[in-house]
Amino acid sequence: MFKMKILKYRSYLFLNNNASLPISGADSSFAVPLSFDVSLNEGTVTVSDMFDLYRYENLLYTIEMSGEEIDRYLEYSYSQWFNTLSGPDGNLFETEIYEGIYRFKNRTYNFDSAAGMDYIVDVSKPDGDKIFIESFPDGRVFEHDRSYSVALSSCRGSGGGDHLSHASSLQNEDLQSRLLKSTDKDLRYYMIRWFEENENIIIETDNNWYLIPEHWVSVAGNREYKALFDNCNNR
Repeated sequence: MFKMKILKYRSYLFLNNNASLPISGADSSFAVPLSFDVSLNEGTVTVSDMFDLYRYENLLYTIEMSGEEIDRYLEYSYSQWFNTLSGPDGNLFETEIYEGIYRFKNRTYNFDSAAGMDYIVDVSKPDGDKIFIESFPDGRVFEHDRSYSVALSSCRGSGGGDHLSHASSLQNEDLQSRLLKSTDKDLRYYMIRWFEENENIIIETDNNWYLIPEHWVSVAGNREYKALFDNCNNR
């Protein structure tokens, strides 16, 4: 299995999901990497570090979505992130060369992934058919015709990135009808509180989703990793 070794991506998603799920009590949460060029090193974490890690004033929304809408939301997100492979020699990521720099073709802050559910991303399948959501950690089976609560940023919950418009027939001005609740403070505030409550922190992934076919992904992913990330060309 190819594991993405991106500290910024891992750190942000780890913090966001560890703050979002307990606060919201939602079934699942969506989070994105806002950038790949900021990391938290070992040692004391300061408030200024948190402003580097999370620069936006987003609140935490909890909205209602059907299982089918969650599936379409993730399909849209991963279609911006990954290509469809026909073998290990293809390009795993949606990339381009711009002014001599090898980089992601689409904005990384639109690369949503989910926590609170276990799922597979099959990059041998076409866009719209890559995601297979298996279950929740408590053993509940994921059902497409059932309603779930989902935690996400107020930016995304207000239509930012067009993820929700692709997931449902609602227009942006109608999304408030899905809002179950909202925090009165921004996400950075809750991340800071989480650091204060946890003295020693090890950043690691939930491993709740993975890519298949594993051999194709490993070969293609490791080949592209150096060009994309070693020189921070994705900035």
